[in-house]
Amino acid sequence: MKLKLELLVVTLLPLMLQQQIFTPLQLLSMIGLVDLQSLTVPPLYGQGSSIAVLDTGMRITHEQLGGMVVFSKNYTSDTTEDSFDHGTGVASIIHAVAPLSGILNMKVNDDKGDGTSEEVVEAIEDCIDLVEIESSIALFWFET
Repeated sequence: MKLKLELLVVTLLPLMLQQQIFTPLQLLSMIGLVDLQSLTVPPLYGQGSSIAVLDTGMRITHEQLGGMVVFSKNYTSDTTEDSFDHGTGVASIIHAVAPLSGILNMKVNDDKGDGTSEEVVEAIEDCIDLVEIESSIALFWFET
């Protein structure tokens, strides 16, 4: 399992650096996510789960998200929309892996990718208050 996860990270990194948004089918074919879904019997597709993404926000109207965003909250002074496109990319990966799950859009990084630990803590506390969730936190701070 560790090898598969390392392979997944190594495969995803160049895709993430391109800052492109791929369709779930493109992701499945590029990195073999079908194998990850079929590790359990029956396969898991995220039904009944909500996944929180603490990131740069999301373009919730993006066609690849298919109405999966069930909640949005902004912890920054920018809009909830994702002009950085990282959070939207993370959400499209979640859609590929768990197409039946709901996504909580918790914008903790601004349009430049900056955020504070206070915003992250507040978002986590809100997630706990909202629902029992499985949380996938994708945070990237760039030191300059």
